[in-house]
Amino acid sequence: HTLAAGHDSVLMRLSGGLDSSVISGCLRQSHASIKVTSYAYFVANGRSDERRWARLAADYAGSEHLEFAMDPSSTNLETLSLVGPTATPVWAYAYAGREATEREISESHPYTGIFCGDGGDSSFGAECISSAVFCFKRHNGFSRGIVQLAARVALRTNSLAWTVLGRSIYWRVFA
Repeated sequence: HTLAAGHDSVLMRLSGGLDSSVISGCLRQSHASIKVTSYAYFVANGRSDERRWARLAADYAGSEHLEFAMDPSSTNLETLSLVGPTATPVWAYAYAGREATEREISESHPYTGIFCGDGGDSSFGAECISSAVFCFKRHNGFSRGIVQLAARVALRTNSLAWTVLGRSIYWRVFA
């Protein structure tokens, strides 16, 4: 509420994930006079499409919602040379496309602030999924269910179950 109080109009980068949806819901409750324009970008035929969830969050927040298709083959990577030093890694593709998208939105929807859910995955524990098999093995040993858990983690981390199991053994021996 405090961050939104100084703005009349804001842009909400809404991925459809839990983190940005929570921020969007908070903007709804911040104060009635703020105009929120939300947007989602997506890659056509990409691995996942969270626009459905972004639409639901925007609808709940009562914000106008825009969607932008990103084409990896036409992304200008030269903007990445302008990225300054940062304590957190930058997802290069999203950064490169975001600048042009937000500039385009500002032409028809002026805003004085940008809100997003960046950093939410870490805050909500999404980054720790790769440690699940190691923790399971530490508490239960190589007991029943470890292969099923490794398969589920592999699906979420886009790797093979055997790679996940191997990493778990490596952490036990060398970490």
